[in-house]
Amino acid sequence: MIHEERPSAELLSEESKRLGVEALVLSGALALSATVAGREALALEAYQAALDAKVPADALAEVAFMAHLFGGFPRAIQGALAFQEACRSRGAVPVGLGSSTTLLEDRARGIDLFRRIYSSNADAVLGSLRSCLSGFDQVVLEDAYGRILSRPGLSARARELMAVAALLVLRCHVQLMSHARGAIRCGASAAEVLGVSEWLLRFFVEADLLESTAALRRWLSRDGDDPL
Repeated sequence: MIHEERPSAELLSEESKRLGVEALVLSGALALSATVAGREALALEAYQAALDAKVPADALAEVAFMAHLFGGFPRAIQGALAFQEACRSRGAVPVGLGSSTTLLEDRARGIDLFRRIYSSNADAVLGSLRSCLSGFDQVVLEDAYGRILSRPGLSARARELMAVAALLVLRCHVQLMSHARGAIRCGASAAEVLGVSEWLLRFFVEADLLESTAALRRWLSRDGDDPL
């Protein structure tokens, strides 16, 4: 069954201290994973709890913007509506998602982040993407990494920890391990990665996360060898 807890500012504060993960990351991880899982009501509660805990609305807007990378546009739109309703109910007015960068700047920023996350495996991963679909590697670099994941509104560490949450729920194990490693390479600890997974277990059917969480723990116990 789904755990009884509902996200709140008080719970965020308590769990942030216990798990050693800041409220922004925990609330963003929950809102993002709830969105990609099609649980808009939970996403709304996660955004409301975050705003009650004084998490900046602009940072949460970045979370909502990330959702289409993991859940596609239909669910991302529902998540954006949940974010909008949370802001309305709490009187928050985010500045917006404007960007003054060029496509070339986005691409350069995306390449830098991709190589930071995949390190010595970066070229092999790009080659694997290219072999699946011609040009797919460039789409990933320019769109996913350049225009979204490397945006300055959230740190790379925070985005990677949130990506771990979304991929846990989606049970995409290869990508989960890659982004867990990416989180560590961007400054997170293994304890923070596991803390995000423990946080999600409060709100999702435990059986749905057991396989992904077990796979994550096994990988971390091997000192985080690259999965690719």
